[in-house]
Amino acid sequence: MNVAIAFDISAFSLFAVILLLFINKRIAPTQTNRVFILFVLCLFFTSFFSLASLLHQSYTFISFIPFNFFTIINHAMHISIPLLFSYYIFTLVASQKKISRRFIKYTLLSLLIYIGIATPATLLNINPRLSKIALSLYFIFFLLQNILFLKKNHAIFPKQKTIVLLSFIVLFTLVLNAEVYLTSFSMGNIIFALSILVLLFTTHRQEETICNISLLYNQTAFNAMYANYFEKKIPFTIVTIVLDDLFYLLKTLGIQQINAIIKQTAFFLNDIAKNALLFHFNDGKFCATFNDTNEEVYFAFIEKIKERFAKAWQIDLIEIKIFPRLALIACPKDAESIEDVIEILEILQHDEKYKKEGLLYASQIDTSYRLKTAFLDHTVKNALAENRIDVYYQAIFSTEKNRIIGAEALVRMQDEKGRYISPEDFIPIAEKNGTILRIGEYVYESVCRFINETDLAFYGIEKMDVNLSVVQCMQENLSEQFLMIADLYKIPYEHLNFEITETAAIFSKKIFEQNIQSFAQAGIELSLDDYGSGYSNINYLINLPFNIIKIDKDIVWKAFLSDKSYTALSFTISMIKALGMTVLAEGVETYEQAQRLTKLGCDYLQGYYFSKPVPKELFLSLLIQNQTENEILESIASQNAKTRTKKILHDSIKELQSINKNTSQESAEIEDFKVLEELEEVEELEELKEI
Repeated sequence: MNVAIAFDISAFSLFAVILLLFINKRIAPTQTNRVFILFVLCLFFTSFFSLASLLHQSYTFISFIPFNFFTIINHAMHISIPLLFSYYIFTLVASQKKISRRFIKYTLLSLLIYIGIATPATLLNINPRLSKIALSLYFIFFLLQNILFLKKNHAIFPKQKTIVLLSFIVLFTLVLNAEVYLTSFSMGNIIFALSILVLLFTTHRQEETICNISLLYNQTAFNAMYANYFEKKIPFTIVTIVLDDLFYLLKTLGIQQINAIIKQTAFFLNDIAKNALLFHFNDGKFCATFNDTNEEVYFAFIEKIKERFAKAWQIDLIEIKIFPRLALIACPKDAESIEDVIEILEILQHDEKYKKEGLLYASQIDTSYRLKTAFLDHTVKNALAENRIDVYYQAIFSTEKNRIIGAEALVRMQDEKGRYISPEDFIPIAEKNGTILRIGEYVYESVCRFINETDLAFYGIEKMDVNLSVVQCMQENLSEQFLMIADLYKIPYEHLNFEITETAAIFSKKIFEQNIQSFAQAGIELSLDDYGSGYSNINYLINLPFNIIKIDKDIVWKAFLSDKSYTALSFTISMIKALGMTVLAEGVETYEQAQRLTKLGCDYLQGYYFSKPVPKELFLSLLIQNQTENEILESIASQNAKTRTKKILHDSIKELQSINKNTSQESAEIEDFKVLEELEEVEELEELKEI
């Protein structure tokens, strides 16, 4: 068998396998994927007609077909290869970024120029050399155009993907030019087939558009499939299903059970969504899209969801009741872009005022959330550079020593107009955009500088608490970096206490444990912050090296409103102390709360009763004031002790007088006078000591 025929048979077979693989994979029906399959079909038919042309020359059974037929078709296919590959790259960029259509115009123009010059020369044999040069320049033009286009938009793709695409552009151009000038070159089709196979498993991985938990289309697929709908204002309807309290369930059930809930929900939705495309964005946020404008279709879908979620879900041996937050979005009326849809989903998931049974219409949802988020995102990103981040300190009171022994460092941020923004608003944004790492490091360095510049013994400071965010705890080099900063400022580790929330333990568990074990071994105290918020996991208390457990302020406040809550708090404190840890109660606002929490066994108290978060200077003034008050109280206590002693002595004298009735009155009075005189001398001595 001719070697060229063998190569083309192999290429044809390999292209057939690639098409089967592509069809069998669950690929999103996007423009990019449609262009890719068209490109593969073009190469498939190129190999087919190349094979047919070789067979026509070697075998007589197909000699009835004119040879020019194969030549024309094969020529057309070769012209289409760079054209389709260029359009494929264009759709890859256009699916993520709105770009100019000039790319397509230049591509079509180059094709028309080539057809006008080269085709007559090729097919009519007017000038074969001119035909080859024109075809070669045509391929080189596409090479340069695609390289420049990828360079301009390189930020959209990962580096590896950009390298793969550039490699294929160069390879295709070399192969096509080799086929133009080397008549004996027969490996072109097999090289194309192997290249496409690699491309299929690099740029067309199923994981990019399919959620690996729910096996539904993901947000990337939604963006690619519906970008054109929003651009052309084509109407369609979205039913959103947001699973409520999934984040809190994660704390108590664990990630495997939550994934099981998501899988079961996806399976159920897939079963009832006959006329819809299903998407799982992340964190239990599902969307079903209906191109059918018939309201009965999606209202019937919603009713089935309500019926199913009225019953419990069986996860292993546990029955769990889950509540869905349902909303109906009419696009483009309620949402004019993909960003609007994502905003509505975020609001549904995080805003408690939308936590109710039934169906919400998008028009009922306050969509100012995105504007607020964008403002906070901008403010957070510029706050450090513009010196609008402050560190405040809130006093921590020791019930044993009856004085302030330290403080928790809290970050405060101002907007451009000097207005303070609540940490509850800007911290989640900082965690999303990554600035939390720089903010966290800034706060920690500020605390280290404060300790370095302050006479801790003079002010009675024993430790300073610093909060570590979830994102910080996920950094592999966190402990190494923070210990190095402490060493730089010559801070004894025992003066530091790192506060970590329960949330941080959920993500990147291995890295989290490595970091806190490293801190614990160095001698830094660790506090579990906000214990009791959500679904507290007792495993954290048992398995992790925490020294202090901070009871969440909501638990403290509820304890003074309900006897049951007070009993629960009492047992919680007893359990923590039995495990060998100390207890800090947050949110202490009244004298009564301070007294009763002390009686329950709390070692430390923190709250507005002692001090609001204040700047460094005010905090130091507060410590001096606290010391002065303690000295006055000790002086008063000493005076009270003397008064009590004096009274006891007087009572003793009277008792002696009654016992010694036979003793002369004069003798008794002398003794009485001597005792009182001695007491007065003692008092004078004490007063001199105080002076």
